[in-house]
Amino acid sequence: MRGRQIFYVIISIIQMFSATQCARGLTYQETYQEVTYQELAYEELAYEDCPQGKVVALTFDDGPGPYTDALLDILSERGAKATFFLIGNRVTPETAPLVARMTNEGHSVGSHTFSHTRLTLLSNRDIQLELEKTDNAIKNVVGITPYLVRPPFGSYDDRVVMAINRPVILWSLDTIDWKLNDAETVKENITKHVKDGDVILLHELKQSSLDGVAAAMDTLLKEGYTFVTVPELFSQRGIELTAGMHYHDACDIGH
Repeated sequence: MRGRQIFYVIISIIQMFSATQCARGLTYQETYQEVTYQELAYEELAYEDCPQGKVVALTFDDGPGPYTDALLDILSERGAKATFFLIGNRVTPETAPLVARMTNEGHSVGSHTFSHTRLTLLSNRDIQLELEKTDNAIKNVVGITPYLVRPPFGSYDDRVVMAINRPVILWSLDTIDWKLNDAETVKENITKHVKDGDVILLHELKQSSLDGVAAAMDTLLKEGYTFVTVPELFSQRGIELTAGMHYHDACDIGH
């Protein structure tokens, strides 16, 4: 009899724990396959109906920071627009003028979460808190709530995409600039792999990234390329960026 009582106590504890996890959003009723940026580098996404042209979107993660002002100068000098996925805890009174300059000069601003944490390790509610805090930080500066989200480390699964409940923007060309210190390699990683409709991944972390993207842009401008924001790129192709979908490039209909 005593053994049966212990058994029921254990079952009750398990049920209480499960209920708590569900309340926090951890409803793992199936196994989700996590994807990371390593698997996406130079990913060739083939879409037969993709229109052929020379329009791409430059995207910059992890700002604002010490290189942002110089990067904005580079873009301005070349008449280019870009998309900045900002870390919420880096949007401070000191960096607020940089964020304001981004939007004033026609660039798009998205969320890269508040603390740059791997979202696959968080509950649904904690994911939402990461986004909400970033929303508030950016809105307090420019009066705009970011709609687009890029998960840190490019790490996501189906649950994370559903919890974000906004368009999740990934990439089709990874420059790997975050681990390089050579501008020429950054340039070649763009110019040798670029194709129409690409979303190009860069970071605001190193001078070599700035020098590399500037050189790549000069080459591609001569070849007839145009640099637009992520929303502009997808809008030109008639692709609506939809909550609960994730996108790699402008031939991508989301999935």
